[in-house]
Amino acid sequence: MGDDILAQVVADLISSSAKFNLQLEETTDVSNLSQLVAVVHYMKNDEIKEDLFLFCKPLTTTKAADVKKLVDDFFRDSDLL
Repeated sequence: MGDDILAQVVADLISSSAKFNLQLEETTDVSNLSQLVAVVHYMKNDEIKEDLFLFCKPLTTTKAADVKKLVDDFFRDSDLL
């Protein structure tokens, strides 16, 4: 089910003529590992879709270059680039 929802959100982002907002947050899971959480906001049918979870990826470091690589890899793998 999660893959289907992700596919729908990615399809909405690809087909949207408007830009979208990406919010990145670092969080720590129950096993004390850092995670990068991405939340997206975008327009669909003249309605703002808010707080849609896009992905959660483990972080090995919190360096900007590493965070950017995770986001770039997700966008590339999802055909959003």
